[in-house]
Amino acid sequence: MSDKNEHTGENTDRHIRDIATIKDILLKSEQKPIYEHWAFYAWGLLVIIGAVVHFFVQKRFEPSVRRLFLEIWLPVLLIAGFIELVTYIRTMSRLALNLFTRTVRRFYLSLLGSGVAFCLLIVMLNRGGAVGFMPIAFLLGAAVFYFLLAQVTYTHVYIHGYLFLVIAILLYIFDPRHEILVPIVGLLAGFSMIAVGMTIRIREKAKHE
Repeated sequence: MSDKNEHTGENTDRHIRDIATIKDILLKSEQKPIYEHWAFYAWGLLVIIGAVVHFFVQKRFEPSVRRLFLEIWLPVLLIAGFIELVTYIRTMSRLALNLFTRTVRRFYLSLLGSGVAFCLLIVMLNRGGAVGFMPIAFLLGAAVFYFLLAQVTYTHVYIHGYLFLVIAILLYIFDPRHEILVPIVGLLAGFSMIAVGMTIRIREKAKHE
């Protein structure tokens, strides 16, 4: 009877260790980066190019804000969304992870809700005649995106989120001309994304050394 109890106790201990190991693997898998570093480089370059093209087109042709959005920023957003999809699938496939882990589902639900709220804000600004505040609204939306990323795996990007928040408040207070506001916001967002990509790349190299 004693040997049987000892054997049962050993099996129980082994099962407990196995469960702990599986839980540790799942937790580590959910802490893997959602995006690859190159995606941030691509997004940053896209936004910078969009801001520069916006500035010169607006200065030379003086088109409507609606035309600027449809011809410049809508393609930028579509390309950025495609890049996001590609890097997300590549990362999950490379790490052999489930595409619908609990952390990722929570992140995308939060991102979806934030995106809907942001789009409604843009529509309200447009209908209310406050189109000039759209770049600041974009900056605030980017800040929210960084805060969401900081809750998943990129804990350091909350710094960029607070930077965007402070700059958005300053731009709102000083109210620069729209011709200057768009390049400021675009260049700031673009270089910030490139900096985030560089930071992620450095951390990945440090882990493998």
